[in-house]
Amino acid sequence: MMAKRQNIVSLSLFLLAVAALCGFLVSSVHGKTSPLIAKMEADAILAGYTEVYPGMDKVRAASYDGQKQNIKNIQLVEKNGRTVGVIYNAASVGYAGEIDLLAGFDIASGRITGVKIMKQSETPGLGANCTAPKFTGQFAAKNAADSLTVVKLPGGEGNEIQAITASTITSRAVVSAVNTAREHFAATYAVK
Repeated sequence: MMAKRQNIVSLSLFLLAVAALCGFLVSSVHGKTSPLIAKMEADAILAGYTEVYPGMDKVRAASYDGQKQNIKNIQLVEKNGRTVGVIYNAASVGYAGEIDLLAGFDIASGRITGVKIMKQSETPGLGANCTAPKFTGQFAAKNAADSLTVVKLPGGEGNEIQAITASTITSRAVVSAVNTAREHFAATYAVK
């Protein structure tokens, strides 16, 4: 009986030592990789900014009161020392979770310059196609003064966005996030 207890104690101490070593190793790897991960995320955001507003020089954070909960932040776009556009980081809930996107707007023309999906967890082969240029490209040059609507059949007239085949919920979520940004842009920044 005594030998069994000693076995249990020594096995428990061994497992505790292994767990402590594993915890130390995981913590060490996390400490070394987290700055690299943060840099990669910052680079991806900057690349997204240049994709939704081509030709920009730089962006700077705009003050935002947070009244529209789907808008995460707002960046003002500068070109040749002048503020020429606005980029919104907005989100909406799709079929499988939150869809995080960037939407760019040109102040002078009052039009959408581009949309880029930054994060999504939609169904591969269906809703995940929301990242495809065939879908996101439909937003470019749409008038920010008018609400965007989702249609199932090709058209693209006015402010219609054709839904992704078999992914109407995802399509509506993306359009909803862009509409939230569009409404804020039209009320706050668009030339009237």
